[in-house]
Amino acid sequence: MPLRYRRLRSVVHVALGLAALLSWSALVGCASGGGNDAGVVTRDTGTDSGAIDAPRDTPVVLDVGMPDVPAPDAGPGCGGVVCTGFSRCVDGVCVDYPPCRGDLTCPTPGDVCTARVCVPGGDDPDGDGSPARDDCDETDPTRSPLLPEVCNARDDNCNGAADDGDPATMCSLLPMLGVCMSGTCSCPAGTFDFDIAVPGCECSGTPSAGAGVSCDAAIALGDFPDTGTMVNVSANLLNGAEVWYAFNAIDTPDSSCDNFHVRVELQANPGGAYDMTVLRGSCTSTECDGTPVTDYSWQTDFRADVAGRLSGECPCTTADVPGLDETRCVDSGSAYFIRVRRIAGVAPACDPFVIQVSNGVFST
Repeated sequence: MPLRYRRLRSVVHVALGLAALLSWSALVGCASGGGNDAGVVTRDTGTDSGAIDAPRDTPVVLDVGMPDVPAPDAGPGCGGVVCTGFSRCVDGVCVDYPPCRGDLTCPTPGDVCTARVCVPGGDDPDGDGSPARDDCDETDPTRSPLLPEVCNARDDNCNGAADDGDPATMCSLLPMLGVCMSGTCSCPAGTFDFDIAVPGCECSGTPSAGAGVSCDAAIALGDFPDTGTMVNVSANLLNGAEVWYAFNAIDTPDSSCDNFHVRVELQANPGGAYDMTVLRGSCTSTECDGTPVTDYSWQTDFRADVAGRLSGECPCTTADVPGLDETRCVDSGSAYFIRVRRIAGVAPACDPFVIQVSNGVFST
């Protein structure tokens, strides 16, 4: 075969090889991405156009182990290709962002060094609507200057401070109650958040948490001598909660008329939300069968026929007098226990109850 034909055949073979290589390159296009890519999504545009140079400011999205954020259409310049991870479409090919060690190491002015790669300031890799030049974390779409601060001990709105918003408002954005304290929504001791429509812990409550939760741990109100002692007690309880109080009713020595008259009255009961039980002597007392009452009295400052029996100690004597029946002045002092309970199922409210405890103030 003449030399010129052998040379021509070699040229043809080379040309065919280059054509095949170019065809293969056009087919794979952006079929490979950065090391963090979960895969490349391609889309059939319905056209058979060749590759066209892509605009260099085409928006892209990141894929760094977080949920993929849908990228804006790359446009016909990229042949409908959508790049993922720290890459952008350039001339129809997904190209990784260049590496960096800090903002000053990015070769192009305006680029931002994030996750050790240079991201153009106008790009929005995490798809949160805030460009890299303004976003504090382009790897996390839940952190952006466009987002509100919520109670989670981190900087959500990219202002450099964590949980720096209004403590009540930050918790109103979450399915929680209370105010923001140390990254958690709750209420300070002695306060309640009854109404979730009202931001914050709008109710001040007493007693403090854990106080008076049982008869054995009742809150001590002190001694109540029958010379005339009175105390008002107020509290605000959650639904179904109860509080216990205890006091000692003292019967001072008498020689003519005993003034011993214990009274416990539920004076303020907003919305009928509370009931009260009074026990005399001990926590296991069965007096009144533990039936809730609103006004309780136990007294000896009277003289009357009670169920056919002459009762009371007014008047009374220091010694037994034959024929007068129960006229001797005796010591009727005792311990008393009061339980106030918020009835389960009633509408929440901040209004507290008020009970009045006295001895020797009222008379029969």
